[in-house]
Amino acid sequence: LYPSIAYFQKTKYLYDNNQYEESLNHAIIGYQYAVEKGDVRSQIDGLKGIAINNTIWGNYQGALKAELQILDLIKTSDTTFPDKRYVRMLSGIGTTYVRLNQPDSALTYFTKALEIAQRNSDTAKYHDLLSRMGAALYFKGDYLASQDSLKKGYQNGKYVKEGEYTTFPYYMGSIYLDQNERETGLQYFRQIDSTYSNDKILYPELAFVYNTLFKQAQKDEDLEIQLEYLTKLMKVDSLINEKNKYIKNKTTKDYEIPELLRTKEEIILQLNNKTLRSSRHIKWILVGLGASLTGLLFYFFKQRTYKRRFRELLLSIQTPEKENSTQPLDKSIKLQLPSETVDSILIKLIQFEETKGYLKNNIDLIKLAKKFGTNPNYLSKVINAKKEVNFSEYLNTLRITHAAQWLVDKPKARKYTIEAIAMECGFKNAKTFSRIFHQKHGIYPSFYIKQLEKNVTS
Repeated sequence: LYPSIAYFQKTKYLYDNNQYEESLNHAIIGYQYAVEKGDVRSQIDGLKGIAINNTIWGNYQGALKAELQILDLIKTSDTTFPDKRYVRMLSGIGTTYVRLNQPDSALTYFTKALEIAQRNSDTAKYHDLLSRMGAALYFKGDYLASQDSLKKGYQNGKYVKEGEYTTFPYYMGSIYLDQNERETGLQYFRQIDSTYSNDKILYPELAFVYNTLFKQAQKDEDLEIQLEYLTKLMKVDSLINEKNKYIKNKTTKDYEIPELLRTKEEIILQLNNKTLRSSRHIKWILVGLGASLTGLLFYFFKQRTYKRRFRELLLSIQTPEKENSTQPLDKSIKLQLPSETVDSILIKLIQFEETKGYLKNNIDLIKLAKKFGTNPNYLSKVINAKKEVNFSEYLNTLRITHAAQWLVDKPKARKYTIEAIAMECGFKNAKTFSRIFHQKHGIYPSFYIKQLEKNVTS
C-alpha cells in the first residue's frame, strides 16, 4: 500500500501549493496502484484527489464522475466507513451539482448529508452544509430561503473552512444584485476583493466579481478605480487560464479579453493625459494602437464564432426537431406513479406548452402543479423522466426557444429593450434572460437581434 499512500500525500502537498497539474498526475498514479492492490480506501483517496483537481480546473463533469464512483465503492464494498467520510462524499457530490447548475440534485445529496451530520451532532459539518444548500437555493431562484440558509451556515466564523469563506459574500452579493439592490450587493463583492487581495486564493467566480466592480466604476466615471479593477480582472483571468480552469460552460461572462485589453490601455491613456503633456504621449498612443490591433484580431475571430452559432440557431428554428409528445412514458414503474397520473400530467404539459403558459413570469413548480390538480413531487418526477431536465431547466428552455422564434417572427419586437424582451418571454429580468440565452446558444440576445436585423437589410 506504500506507493499509493506516498502518491496521495504528494497529491495533497501539490494541491495545497497550487501545482494542480502535478497533483492530478499523482492522484491518478496512486489510484492505479490502489486498483491493482484491491484497496478500496486508497481507491477512494485517489478518486477524491482526481475530483478536487477536476473541480479546480472547471471540469465539473469529470469531478462528478469521480465523486459518483466513490459513492458506488462505498455502497458495494464490505469495508465499513465512518459517517464523517460518507457525509464528506455526499457534500462533494452536492457541491459539484451546484457548479453544474443542477440545484435539485444538489439539494438531494445535501439533505442526506445534513440528516447524518445532525444525527451525529456534527455542528461544524452541519453549518457547512447549510451554507452549501444556500448556494443551491440561489440557483433555484429561491432568494429568501438561500439567504436564510447562508446566514445560518455562516453565523459562526469557526465553521468557515479555508477557501470557502467567499461562499457567503458571493451568493449574498449575487442575490442583492439580482434584486436590483445594487449598492448592498457591491458591498459584498468589495469584501471578496479585500479578502482576495490578502490571501490570493483563486476561485472561478472572481472574474465575475471583478467584472461587476469594474462595470460599476465605469458608471461612476472613476478612471482610477476602473484601472484598479480591470487590472485585477485581467490578472485573475490570466492565472485561471494558466491552470486550465477557465469555466467556459457554466460561468457566463459579459466581457471579452480583447476588449478588456483595449479598454485598459484607453484608461491608462486618459489617466496619463491628466498629468503628462510631453512627448511621452506618443508612447502611450503606440501602446494603445498595438493593443487595439491585438483586440481587433481577437474580435474578428470571436465574431466569426458568434456568427457561426447564429447560423446554427437560425437553422434549428427553420428545421426544428419535433418531439413526439404523445409517445407513452415507459417509466411509470420507476417513477412509482400510477400510469393514469403520468398520462394526465403529460397531456396537461402539452396543453401548457401549446397555450404558452410558460410566458407567465410568476409560474413555478408549486403553482403549475396546483393548476394541473396534482402535487409538485409528481410533476417534477414526470418532467425529469420525460424531458430529462429539472423543472427550472424545462421552463427556461421553453422560454428561450420561444424568444428565438418570436424575434424572427416579430420584427417590431427587435426594437424592444432586452429588459422588455425578457419580460415578454417570462423572465423577471434582463440579466437572467441573457445568461440563459447564452448558456443555451453560445451568443447573447443582443448579438442575435443585431444579426437578424442585418439579414433583413441584406
